[in-house]
Amino acid sequence: MTLLTTRNYELNSFEKDFNIIKILPTHYQKKHKFSKGVIYFRSLIKILFYILSKKPDIVHFHQIKVPFVEYWFYKLIGLNNIKIVITLHYIIPFEHKVITPFLNYIYNTVDGIIVHSEENLKVLKNYVSEKEQKKIKVIHHGEYSFLLKNISKEEARKILEIDNSKKVLLFFGYIRRYKGLDILLASIKILKEKYPEIFLIIAGKDIEGFSRYQKIINELDIEECVMKRVEYIPIDECSIYFSASDVVVLPYRNIYQSGIVFLSYAHSRPVITTNVGGFPDVVEDGKSGYIVKLNHPTELAEKIEKLFSSPSDLAEMGDYGFRMAKQKFSWESAAEKTYGLYSSICN
Repeated sequence: MTLLTTRNYELNSFEKDFNIIKILPTHYQKKHKFSKGVIYFRSLIKILFYILSKKPDIVHFHQIKVPFVEYWFYKLIGLNNIKIVITLHYIIPFEHKVITPFLNYIYNTVDGIIVHSEENLKVLKNYVSEKEQKKIKVIHHGEYSFLLKNISKEEARKILEIDNSKKVLLFFGYIRRYKGLDILLASIKILKEKYPEIFLIIAGKDIEGFSRYQKIINELDIEECVMKRVEYIPIDECSIYFSASDVVVLPYRNIYQSGIVFLSYAHSRPVITTNVGGFPDVVEDGKSGYIVKLNHPTELAEKIEKLFSSPSDLAEMGDYGFRMAKQKFSWESAAEKTYGLYSSICN
């Protein structure tokens, strides 16, 4: 088995029993769309030449960027009797909210499709013919305890220069409109009156322009309650932010599944999410966190307050999430199911 990945692959220090070839250039550091486009086409060409030279039985992709281009890319691979599996982290792009014809063609062309939740399966079935639905497999996202670094809350807060008396919320990952940061900021304003020590860490690369959130922060007068690390956070620094927090908040308007939930569980942090996408599959309401209504800053604030009003519940939920993720979402189980899908396609 061989992984084709980018030159800045971040998991080199972990043990592995597969080959890694870092032939793809990085793109997230580029701001200009033309530069990203050039990198994208160069990457496709490199992948195609590698695949056609090695003639593997199966290739497994994890991202669709330009469906019109990639449909023909997949067709060319298929013409060489190579099977294609794709993991759909996004079924309908949230920014466009439509399935383009070529995206639909891809779904009906590949040999196997993996989604991360039963809810995602329901959505995808609307876009795949009844005959093609047989090739879809639900395989849950794996847990992230292997990324945990042994750093205490006090140590993490010292690094980030956060006072230990603060009640710290974490919003982590790429910042996009559908992730509902504006809802969380409104909740901070509500909570600030009762909890002057409330504090929010925003850590992640901005995709669409952070100025709109800065405007909200200014209008709500909560600047002193917010730490902004609006940049890509390397994997080896993730534990600092999760360890410094008390609760991780994901007030998303849309999602299919999120690795942030599993990073939270890995650090024994309860999560508060909205009732969208695959969240109900991985968040046990009242046990590993809370699930709140969509676009509801008042209810979000109430659940945050409920957690902070009972430190023992907060700690118990965090511990439960860690144990539950290890038991229900092991990578061994995901690998076994993925291998089963590969075998069924090749036979």
